[in-house]
Amino acid sequence: MATANAATIIERRYFHGNPPMQALLAEAEVHAAIARRIRELRNRAGLSQRALAVQVGTTAATIARLEHADYPNGAVAMLRRIAAALGQHGAIPLPHSGNTPYSPVFPNARPPRG
Repeated sequence: MATANAATIIERRYFHGNPPMQALLAEAEVHAAIARRIRELRNRAGLSQRALAVQVGTTAATIARLEHADYPNGAVAMLRRIAAALGQHGAIPLPHSGNTPYSPVFPNARPPRG
């Protein structure tokens, strides 16, 4: 049975029955959700990346990297500062390591669809 859907082919070839790859995919999905939420909250607050960076005490380049899910695992402290600067007190942005691939990072966050 031929499949024209590239996502289905990739899933079958690289992820189906491969728990380590499934874990990497789940982590990437969490990072992408965090990045989307940071950008959404920053935009809702009417802040540029530079303005948020000033409030957080970092650079606009760092905010840009975080909004593109390009950050190391050690970025938790920075994510906490961003959450506080965007009025998300008490929200600790930690990727979930349990049985489900998604853990809310900010209040009202939703898992990626698909």
